[in-house]
Amino acid sequence: MNLYLASEFDGHGGRLLSLALAAEDGKHWYASYPGSTWAADLWVQEHVLPVIEAMPRTIPETTPEDFRLALREYLLARSGATIWADWPDDFAHLMRLMSGPSYAESFMIPCTMQLIVTPEGEPKPEIPHNALSDAIALMRWHQQTKALDELSAVSQELGLE
Repeated sequence: MNLYLASEFDGHGGRLLSLALAAEDGKHWYASYPGSTWAADLWVQEHVLPVIEAMPRTIPETTPEDFRLALREYLLARSGATIWADWPDDFAHLMRLMSGPSYAESFMIPCTMQLIVTPEGEPKPEIPHNALSDAIALMRWHQQTKALDELSAVSQELGLE
């Protein structure tokens, strides 16, 4: 199974605001991190906060621990998935959540992580700067790109190119 990860955070290297995983089966996971209605970064205030609630959340805004536990349950049900993202900090935020506040509270779920390099202007989400919309757009872009690559490979095999 492939999952597509996106997150929003308070400026470069800033704290997590929201995180989303889009799944090919349509069972997506999206939540805004507790306290995410405030941001120090002016660009984030203008572009991210207004759309953070534009997509339905998997869980209501709650405690950081409930956020982590809901994410854990989602990932446990998809153990062994490949998680794709187009920005390194998306993985960093996911790993921090999995690491937990202590070793005993950390969770390790087998998965593979792949960083995708997308062309300028791609993917094109319906709601830019909303983590779930971004994750769905990344998933669709990647699926289309893979399909085109497979078609090209078949064409080459058949000598049509």
